[in-house]
Amino acid sequence: PNELVEMIGQSKYIVIQIKTESVNGAWQACDPSTYIDALKEIISEGYKVVFAGREKMPEIFKKLGVINYSESKNATAMNDYFLVLNASGVIASVSVFSYIPDVLDIPLLTINTLFLATYPGRKTINIPSLLSKDKAPMKFKEQLEYLYDRGQITNENIVTKDINCKDASAEDILLAFKELYIIIEKGYISPLS
Repeated sequence: PNELVEMIGQSKYIVIQIKTESVNGAWQACDPSTYIDALKEIISEGYKVVFAGREKMPEIFKKLGVINYSESKNATAMNDYFLVLNASGVIASVSVFSYIPDVLDIPLLTINTLFLATYPGRKTINIPSLLSKDKAPMKFKEQLEYLYDRGQITNENIVTKDINCKDASAEDILLAFKELYIIIEKGYISPLS
């Protein structure tokens, strides 16, 4: 749509979406500062960055020149689809939004998702949040069973103090973006590479 072209221009771009609160499959609000190194890397590779979703864009993203689509009058469900369809890649939190690139076969990096196997796309990389109980890291099966028993994060679900969550670090996100960048540039990851 013309309104997106006017907002973003004709340049290649990557979409970013984050969770700013504990909801659904996000144990806690993301720390926007952990994305800064990856955003700088994206920009250094010649991409614009577009902030999507419906969350308020963090000030530190504005300082990097990230385009604020999420708070614009152009932010609609249909434009979300077109925004992702024309993106080179997407970095997103656990969200229904993440299904758009996953289904469209757009390279996707999901970050801090509690549900360990949420987006199955062939161009999707997942960095899950890792839970621990009584300071001991949960095994894959334990975390999966705990989350299936617990369900999605809501205001009604009480989290017991014996459970802690470790989200991705800035280094984790940067390294995962570098892997995503290979998918963006090559169109795939060879199973033999």
